Amino acid sequence: MTDSSPKELLEQAESQAQSGNIAAAIALYRSIPGATPQARKARRTLKSLQKNNPGAVMEADLKQLVALHEAESHKQAMSLARQLSRSYPEQPLPHNVIGTVHMARGQFKEAARCFRRALELAPDFLDARNNLGAASNALEDYEEAITCFSQVIIGRPRDATAHANLGKAYRQSDRLEQAVVSYENALSLRPDDESTMLPLGETLMKLGEKEEALKWYRRTLEKSPDNVQANYEIGLLLLQTGNKTEAAQYMRKALELKFSNR
Repeated sequence: MTDSSPKELLEQAESQAQSGNIAAAIALYRSIPGATPQARKARRTLKSLQKNNPGAVMEADLKQLVALHEAESHKQAMSLARQLSRSYPEQPLPHNVIGTVHMARGQFKEAARCFRRALELAPDFLDARNNLGAASNALEDYEEAITCFSQVIIGRPRDATAHANLGKAYRQSDRLEQAVVSYENALSLRPDDESTMLPLGETLMKLGEKEEALKWYRRTLEKSPDNVQANYEIGLLLLQTGNKTEAAQYMRKALELKFSNR
């Protein structure tokens, strides 16, 4: 929309309205810059559309909120979400967005409260359930995190992120065998995810399965040769198994990468 002229935006809005896509038309009318002849016409039409299509207005508002959220415009998203939570008190989405902004700011208790409010309004809102799991992980409430991610997986069994998050919750609560299963499930769905390979290797290492751990560390480096932690973990493992020369190479690289990234 932003690359179009006011005239083009007006034409697009009128086309959407004629096609019955009222929410899209409302969004387009709203996007027309204020100091233009087209904006005056847009305001007149918009007023009529908003009066006769309250459901479409809500849809347009929520789409705008999603767009701000996806663009990581946290301040604007928070402001609009708070406004919409008052305008549409039965809608869970604004509460979920407010929660994600709190998460981005490290305000995990406030985030969890918002996600719970969203779930009170819509118990099947899996994005909010997943977000509550992430907040619970951050708050070290691993039981709630495990419950949340397990429920997300029931609803979305092919959600690789939910499987990986469940693995993290199991690992942090020292349920290492269950963590391995969850990480492996995540990698079966998203085989190239280095962010899951590394914690799987670390979990296997804690279980004493050094060969398997080394395999996943090396797989991580295949995807990301400059991964500091993977280089360090391989070096440490090789040192423990007596391969001091190769261990020193990985340790040296890990140190070089760490200091070069400062």
